[in-house]
Amino acid sequence: MPTQIVTVKIQELLPHEHYRPFRAKQLAGEIHKDGKLRRPLLADRKTYVLLDGHHRLAALKRLGCKKARVLLVDYQSKAVRLYPRKKNLSINKRQVVSCALRHRLYPVKSTRHLVAGGRKTIKTPLQELY
Repeated sequence: MPTQIVTVKIQELLPHEHYRPFRAKQLAGEIHKDGKLRRPLLADRKTYVLLDGHHRLAALKRLGCKKARVLLVDYQSKAVRLYPRKKNLSINKRQVVSCALRHRLYPVKSTRHLVAGGRKTIKTPLQELY
């Protein structure tokens, strides 16, 4: 599956679930201390719906970053798998995109997205994201 790592303006990304503010604050401290973002966010290349990295996105915002490194994927591809984290949640990719586009977010950690072949760790210096 073709993927692409790009730098995206944070305001263009559309979250589909909430995040925990205390975790975002903690992560912001870790990123600031390291001086780098260790892993890119994951988003659909057509809609910019954020699939993974809600806490990292919130941390970058807390740090005043205007950009984020993002792995863009074809969300409709079978290479991107969606798993509900909540036992009582029935969810599909269409619903994830719809909720993000309508700004009606799922609860924290409702979904898990995996990309076939895994995802590489690509460290991005923090100064590149301001």
